[in-house]
Amino acid sequence: MFVLLASGLVFWQRQEALRKLDEAQRAATEQQARAEMQLTLTTRAQEAEQRATEQKQIAEAQSASAQQAEQRATEQKQIAEAQRAAAEAAEQRATEQKQMAESERDRAEKALAAAKGTVNRLIFDLAREFRDRAGMPVEMVRKILDLAQDLQRQLAEAGGSTPDLQRSESVALNELAATLLIQGDTKTALEAARRSLAIMETLTAQDATNDMWQADLGISYELVGDVLVEIGRNAEALQAYRASLAIREKLAAADPGNTEGQRSLSLSYERIGD
Repeated sequence: MFVLLASGLVFWQRQEALRKLDEAQRAATEQQARAEMQLTLTTRAQEAEQRATEQKQIAEAQSASAQQAEQRATEQKQIAEAQRAAAEAAEQRATEQKQMAESERDRAEKALAAAKGTVNRLIFDLAREFRDRAGMPVEMVRKILDLAQDLQRQLAEAGGSTPDLQRSESVALNELAATLLIQGDTKTALEAARRSLAIMETLTAQDATNDMWQADLGISYELVGDVLVEIGRNAEALQAYRASLAIREKLAAADPGNTEGQRSLSLSYERIGD
């Protein structure tokens, strides 16, 4: 009996030991699993922290790059503004220089026009003065008129002449030609008369409706004819007189009450009749 009890006690103790061992193994397994879970969580946390750190670094780099780009944009804007200001200043200087140049040109043109007008009046006055004054040495008169004519020619070649100045030059040349013709210098007289004629032909070609220019053209043709008659070139003189007559007939028909036009027409008839 005692042996049975002892055997039963031993069996129970063994079973209890096995049970406790099994519990211990399960507990160890659970602890290992929890440890592995904790390790996994820790690893994931570290990875997340690493990704966060990397993202932070990327964001910081992007921010720095954006700041640099903004800085470059600001610098480029400043450069562009400086260049624009320089361009505006250059344009302003160019405008001022252009205005100064135009002002200088206007003054020069006015001075040249005044000089031309003065010379034309001088030739006109000298030609009439010498033509009406007796006893003046012919050679002296020619030298004075030649000097005045050379100056007139130089000013004319300088350009920039207005129609009014060109007409005054033509009128002065006619007076010069008439004076030279009286003094016997037919060669220079013909040159002056033809220069006057060429000027008036140019002007009337620009405006055929200007009656005053047409009348001056008639005078120039007549004066050329007078000089040609004096040197015996009558056929050419007749052509010039006829050209003058055609102009005066047209003017007289357009304005029958113009006594000066009628007188000029009468002079043309006399010259052709002679």
